Amino acid sequence: MDDRFLLRTDGVCVYMSAGIKSSVWGKLLLLLGNGMVVGVLVLAVVWAIPGLMVFDLLIWVWLGRYTLWNIYGQEHLIINTKSLSFQHDYGFFKLAYKTVPLKNKLKILVLPSKETKVKELYIQFVSYNDTDLPVEVYQMAIPILEINAVRLSNMVKQLYVDKLSEEYALPFVNLN
Repeated sequence: MDDRFLLRTDGVCVYMSAGIKSSVWGKLLLLLGNGMVVGVLVLAVVWAIPGLMVFDLLIWVWLGRYTLWNIYGQEHLIINTKSLSFQHDYGFFKLAYKTVPLKNKLKILVLPSKETKVKELYIQFVSYNDTDLPVEVYQMAIPILEINAVRLSNMVKQLYVDKLSEEYALPFVNLN
């Protein structure tokens, strides 16, 4: 089991959390870049250059957020038959959950990520609009292992099988 990935279900919702895995060199490079930007910001304050202060502060906020994402970043999803909710966790702060309503069945597509020793995939969630045309609901920012993508797909399919059983008074389907 990957320690960056958590997948569970309660029969009504599927809960998924995926953490980012970045290289140590990339993290060090980002921290070095943040240090340089802070150094320029201090010089701008000392020399009282307001334009440089504002510009450098904006770069520092953007680079700081990117650094936090690459060190502590996690993506949380809650999926049920009526909606998909997602949240990005930056370690020190979390963005609010965003919920996308689903009109029809949710379909999971897998997209290959860069070539690595272990096969990782990006997950794309697609639903259908009123005219039965596919609409992208959400695409994950963090790639997950192929085995975890299959587990996620099976859990989401199980949600819709149970909903179908309830609508047509069929017995509960249990996959052993």
